[in-house]
Amino acid sequence: MKNYFVNNSNVKNNRFKIIIVILFIAFMRGWIYSSVTPFWQAPDEPFHYEYIQEIGRSYERKPPSHDRPSTQTEIIHSMAKWDFWRYQNQAVPAPLPWGFADIPFFSTIQFLDRAPLYYYIFFPVFKLTASRHIEGRVYAIRLFNVIFGIVTIFLSYLIAKEIFPDNDLLSIGTPAFIAFLPMFSYISGSISSDNLLNLFFAIFIYLSIKILKSGLSVERIVALLFVIILSFMTKRSAIIEIPLSITLIILLLSGKEINARVKKKWLKYSGIIFLVFSFLSFLIWRSTEIKAKIRSALNVHLTLSEFKIKMLEFLSPSTAYYRTLWNFKTVFRSFWAHFGWMNIPLEWMDYYPAFFICLISLIGLIIFIVKIYSNNELLEGWQKRSLIFIIFAVFWVTAIAFFRSTVYEFVPLQGRYLFPAISAISLLFILGWQSFVPSRRNGVFLSLLILFLAGFDFVGMFMYLIPRFYLI
Repeated sequence: MKNYFVNNSNVKNNRFKIIIVILFIAFMRGWIYSSVTPFWQAPDEPFHYEYIQEIGRSYERKPPSHDRPSTQTEIIHSMAKWDFWRYQNQAVPAPLPWGFADIPFFSTIQFLDRAPLYYYIFFPVFKLTASRHIEGRVYAIRLFNVIFGIVTIFLSYLIAKEIFPDNDLLSIGTPAFIAFLPMFSYISGSISSDNLLNLFFAIFIYLSIKILKSGLSVERIVALLFVIILSFMTKRSAIIEIPLSITLIILLLSGKEINARVKKKWLKYSGIIFLVFSFLSFLIWRSTEIKAKIRSALNVHLTLSEFKIKMLEFLSPSTAYYRTLWNFKTVFRSFWAHFGWMNIPLEWMDYYPAFFICLISLIGLIIFIVKIYSNNELLEGWQKRSLIFIIFAVFWVTAIAFFRSTVYEFVPLQGRYLFPAISAISLLFILGWQSFVPSRRNGVFLSLLILFLAGFDFVGMFMYLIPRFYLI
């Protein structure tokens, strides 16, 4: 590999120490966001907490139920106490609603029928804080979520280090970008199943890179399948891992040395796959709800008919342009900083510097790709396949989020929908900038990048988020 990809800076020996400092700062930032954000002012937080408390109060093996209003009533009274409706520019209902169904903003939203793993993880936290008031429980769960964000950031370091082991700019810059990204810290400091899915997806990417680099093994296949199962038990949007798994298989088969290993060990691995699918089949057989959804999905005529209606509606000239442009603006703003329930954006002028550095990174990434494919000596075959996999990770996450929000439902395409691929996005961002940064200036670039993100974060927190919640 040529020196273009090797960092000769003097920070190499201190790389891990720098990562520890970055993780500590990330934890402090998540803690600050969880502290300054009033209760219930993070996206969908009342519903996420409701599920956790329903599980905590179902110790007698009673399943969570929408017909049990005690939890919702407690949440609603806390929402009133913490000025939820005022922050939404709405009048406080009088009398207060009895349950979520009586709140127009919430009436169509239900989480108790969703994948339960995230909520069961917080059962011990809820039990330990059950004697405290509801705000104390919410705060404790928020802090626990920050840990998910920290582990995700550390995994982004491992991913960058795995693909480019001698490149300090990538192995330090990738986690640093995520650690100082305002919206990632904001979501990490809130109650959201997104945080656990982001973590599992980062593990999924890391294991996939390990397979592309070192080949298949029983341990890696079992670990990858286990992560996929956990992802589906966390959130339905884990469906992204299906096309990405297919992408991984195609990339594996495209490598001659790995293809030979696959042929030799196919019988052994097929047995493991058979056991996993048998386990999944058992879960499906036991779940009436899953069976009903499968029957609905297999009704191809109705599914294609609905898809055709949605696509024809979207493809009308005015609709496609308006929806795409509107959601492009929405996802860009909310990827960087768009707080509250998507009701505290920054002024457009404040996003321009972020757009500018993203544009430079995109140009640099194109230059980088052209360079490595015009010179076969710059990267090894597995590194090229790993880079392709990283690009497809971003593509599939973005494509599925775009289809759901822009074509199928037309709801705001929020930046947090892209966070499952945040490690891949961050790696590509730093990789693009590397085309313009000499290796001897890597330390300077990282310092400037962190200063920019810290300044952007300062603007978002002290000029928008805190004034909105505490000065209005």
